[in-house]
Amino acid sequence: MDEFQFAREYVAVTDGSQCAGPTVRFSWPVLVLEETEQAMESVRANPAVLWDRFDGEVSGLFMFTACAAHWMGLSAVLRLASTRANEPGWSARAERILRDLFFRLGWDGKEIANLMTWQRVRLT
Repeated sequence: MDEFQFAREYVAVTDGSQCAGPTVRFSWPVLVLEETEQAMESVRANPAVLWDRFDGEVSGLFMFTACAAHWMGLSAVLRLASTRANEPGWSARAERILRDLFFRLGWDGKEIANLMTWQRVRLT
């Protein structure tokens, strides 16, 4: 799936509970997981957003598999939490999730942003 196909699929998802895009697995050490949970709690985000995607623990790394849309959603939650709590580390975590996601999928983040804007605002 390329950026254009993803943007079309992502924009079609209306309630945020449906998946869009390919799935990606991330492995996090406990400190990253704790930081992520703390950020989510600060904005009262449902922990199921993360834990429903838990695949297990191997050698101290917690593995989560989610679709691109859900990783982008988690990144947005972390960015919101960072802004509200003035915690720059949470913003850095949000950015890292996106960078890692786009790298693994071979996507250009700027292209995704442009395509999603174009999909939402139809030009005449």
